[in-house]
This record gives sequence, structure tokens and C-alpha cells, in this order.
Amino acid sequence: MVTELGADEVINYREQDVVGSMAEKELDLVFDCVGGIESWHAAQRGLKKGGHFATIVGDSPVVKVSMLGGIINRKFWSNFGGPTYRVFLTDSEASGDLEAIKKMLEEKTVKVLIDERKFELTTESVQELMKAMKSHRTKGKLVLDVVV
Repeated sequence: MVTELGADEVINYREQDVVGSMAEKELDLVFDCVGGIESWHAAQRGLKKGGHFATIVGDSPVVKVSMLGGIINRKFWSNFGGPTYRVFLTDSEASGDLEAIKKMLEEKTVKVLIDERKFELTTESVQELMKAMKSHRTKGKLVLDVVV
């Protein structure tokens, strides 16, 4: 699925040795969906000079104040010739972010992935949705169909 979206190479962290798979690759970009400091260290072994590391998770799937020191440190050192380090976030309150996303959707420069399952506003269906969400194994966004 990720290859179909344009990735040249995908590493399945459940089946492959991430560190070994990235070693000496000369990668332009590592887009981290797993998180953890280990992902950053592994990526540095494969990123070329001037490469970019972007994470949607950071050091932990749960945002903690204790993570800030590490993130600031990596961002600081990335200014001195190391790979660029970015935590990818969007602000739903920032109209600029939403306008940029709207433009990309209208121009079809991004592909929207929606999980094939549809959930209704019933206790049983919402429980199924929560179970699917917690599994971290969905392919795309989950949709809760609410009819008012």
C-alpha cells in the first residue's frame, strides 16, 4: 500500500531488522510512523547528508513533556550538517494548515485513504471502531457515520 503511494522502499518493522535495512542506503527521507528514539538512531545510519527525518509519533505515541528535551536536542544538531529532524504535526485550529490540505485534496496531489469498514453510531459499532483504532492495523482513516 505504501509503495503504491509513492515510497521507493518500505521497511516492515515487524518482519525486518530496521537498523540493518537502513544501513548505508543514502536515503533522502525517512518518514517514521512507529516512533521512539531507536527510529531516529536507525535512520541516521541510512540518511544521506542533507537527508530528512520526519516522525508523526516522536519518542512516544503519548505526548510527554519529558520528550521535549530530546526533540529540541535533535532539532538543534540537525542545523549543523546532520539530517533534518521534524516532528510532523498539524494544527486543526490553524486555517493555513486546513487551507493547504484543502488545496492538496482539490488538486489531487494527496491520496485520501479510508478504511473499507464503515461504523455507525451504535454502541456495538463504536466499540468495534475503538477496537480497530487501538489495533494500529487500519489502512486509512476510520469513518463513523453519524446521521442527524
